[in-house]
This record gives sequence, structure tokens and C-alpha cells, in this order.
Amino acid sequence: LALISEIGDKTQLVILGLALKYRARFKIFFGAFLAHSFIDGISILVGTFFSFSLPNELISKAVGILFISLGIYVLAKLYIKRSKKNKKEIISKTPFLASFLTIIVIEFGDKSQIASGLLAAKYASPLLIFIGFSLALALVIGLTVFVGSKQK
Repeated sequence: LALISEIGDKTQLVILGLALKYRARFKIFFGAFLAHSFIDGISILVGTFFSFSLPNELISKAVGILFISLGIYVLAKLYIKRSKKNKKEIISKTPFLASFLTIIVIEFGDKSQIASGLLAAKYASPLLIFIGFSLALALVIGLTVFVGSKQK
């Protein structure tokens, strides 16, 4: 789920841009990976809290409704052309910090963060969900940084 949600996402494009700009593969990778881990880790903790404090039936219904809503939102974003362009840029002298801060800002409330929290709420297995999301994100970030660093 994390792998699918990040392919072609704005985060992947930002990471590609950072890799093209800085040409510092490992710093970009670790900055983006730690930012994702931080944001998704918080989401997983919140989801786990809800899994222990709310009835399972309510969580299952809420997760289903939120996933359907998220799907509709993503589809709507694909078909609705936005007229205003959002060109926020976080400038940093170090590639690691630029990567970390940029990903923290753009990932807050993103679909992968929401998905990780919802899965944690539904399955109450925070460590497994965190490991799964981390591996998927490491793959996407790693491939994106690799491709970006090979461009001239």
C-alpha cells in the first residue's frame, strides 16, 4: 500500500528534484527516509492508540469510509486541473537538511501518512506496519534518488 501510494506522488517528484539539484545520493536518501519514518511513525502511534481506545467495529467502519474517501480524493485530484501553482521551496545549504525538512512539510497529511495510521488502527500491529512502510518507502526513495543522481 505504501509503495503504490508513493509512486508518482508529489513526494517522489520532490525527491527527484533534490537528487538532481544536490547530487548527494546518500544525504538525500537518508533525509527523505528519516522524514518519512518520523511522519509515518507518528501516524502509526496515533492509529495504535485509537485501536486500543475505540471498539473494533467502529474502527473497521471508520477505516473503510476513510479509505474509500481517500480513493475518491486521489481520483478527483487526477481529473481536476488546478489553476494555481504552488511553488514553495525550502532552501537549505545541506542536502540532508533540505531533504528532511522538505519531506516533513509536504508529507504532513499525505495519503501515505493517513494510510499508515488507518492500518495501525485496524490491525494494532504497529511494528509490522512501520517495518512494511519503511521498506516500501526505502525502495521508492532509493530508486528515485538513484535515477535522479544518474541524470546529467
